[in-house]
Amino acid sequence: MGDPPQDGRALGVIHVAPQRWSDGTVIEPHIRFEDVATLPQEVADLVVYNHCVIAAGIALFKKEYKPDNSVVA
Repeated sequence: MGDPPQDGRALGVIHVAPQRWSDGTVIEPHIRFEDVATLPQEVADLVVYNHCVIAAGIALFKKEYKPDNSVVA
């Protein structure tokens, strides 16, 4: 589920990770792979390796999802 890679690249891909919690709550986190070059400076300052993957939560439920959502987690 989610958006497939474009041109064989993972950046921008959106992964949907449906979950059912023990109390029955169902959520559908939408997670997008972000480009390190476009991170806000306060986040970029936390990167200490010369390679990393930034997986950003952009929606908790399908009804809230849009491909260009800003990062919420």
